[in-house]
Amino acid sequence: MQSESARATTSAESAFRVQSPNSRSRFIKVIATDSSSSRIAHHLAELSWNNAEFFAPSLSASPALTAPADLLDHQFCRTNGQPAKVLDAIEAADFVLLIVHAGNDAKLALYLGSCCASQNVSSVAIVLTNGLTKSDAYKSTVTDIRRSTSLVAFIDEPDVIEAMLAALRA
Repeated sequence: MQSESARATTSAESAFRVQSPNSRSRFIKVIATDSSSSRIAHHLAELSWNNAEFFAPSLSASPALTAPADLLDHQFCRTNGQPAKVLDAIEAADFVLLIVHAGNDAKLALYLGSCCASQNVSSVAIVLTNGLTKSDAYKSTVTDIRRSTSLVAFIDEPDVIEAMLAALRA
């Protein structure tokens, strides 16, 4: 059965319709920035996704970061345990989602956001509040990353990340 819109459109008008879908799936990189967010990234990686890759910092390597270039030495791995060059992953991404826990050191998220900005890749930092008030989370985590990411979102439940990825057609 044709829709009313299809019945009202002449064949000449139909020639001008866009035949492709209105949205394509994006190459999304989800990067955990600490051990707490690594658990969430591992859980999300177990679900079915089209074009999403998940990364976590290697627990064996935790150098002191002083500049974005230090990320070259920071070891990351995919959630399946394979070593990964996160800067190469950012370069190949359409969108980067950073997972940060409020109250944890956010320097890694700051530098990753800066790398995204230098590559013209949109980035969003998801801050899991862990029951902290927003003012506590702002003070301890977000002040620096706000200037390096496109958006900072505060959430209480990690399930919101799954819904966000689904909405982005990851």
